[in-house]
Amino acid sequence: MDSKIHDKIMLMQPDNNPYEFITNPEQPKKSLGPNLGGGKRQYIVFGLFVAVILVIVMVVVSVFFSSSGGGEKLITLKSYQIEIDRVLGLGQSKISSQAKKQQYATLKAVLLTDTNSTSSLISKRGVKPKPEQLAIKKDTSIDKKLDEAVGVGRFDEEYLKTVDGLVEDYYKDIKQAKIDAKTKTELSQLETMQNNIELIFQAEQ
Repeated sequence: MDSKIHDKIMLMQPDNNPYEFITNPEQPKKSLGPNLGGGKRQYIVFGLFVAVILVIVMVVVSVFFSSSGGGEKLITLKSYQIEIDRVLGLGQSKISSQAKKQQYATLKAVLLTDTNSTSSLISKRGVKPKPEQLAIKKDTSIDKKLDEAVGVGRFDEEYLKTVDGLVEDYYKDIKQAKIDAKTKTELSQLETMQNNIELIFQAEQ
């Protein structure tokens, strides 16, 4: 065979040298992404990222619920206000004591204003109480007791005990609601409600 033709054939054949990976090792390809220093470091970075996200979510949720929502104590206060006003209407004009008639008339007027204030505070909390929530302090057994008291000539005694007992419980709940106050405005209005009760009943203390 002609030597020139042999050379051409050799040039056309692929290099099948099995030891080429030793004599001419292929250069490793450079990664296009950042080198994080191995899998362990990647897990650490990912864990820190998740932790930061969780902290942010917790802060947002905490801020949201501290400024809105809840309001159970305010709803209870409004329920007391509604029930006291209802009971006042059951016998305010029937009692014999003129001093008590006047006192309860003042209480009824103050409750109207304070109930509106409580409704406003509940609304600012972003809460819409259900009718059954506003009726949690309604006690229809009071009606029966007063009717029975009329029959035995003890209406005044039973009526005064009932109203004053409700007002006492209401007063205690105002103090509890103050602890749960979320804003200065809320605290101020609750203090006004407390002062109103104290002024109305101060002569008896």
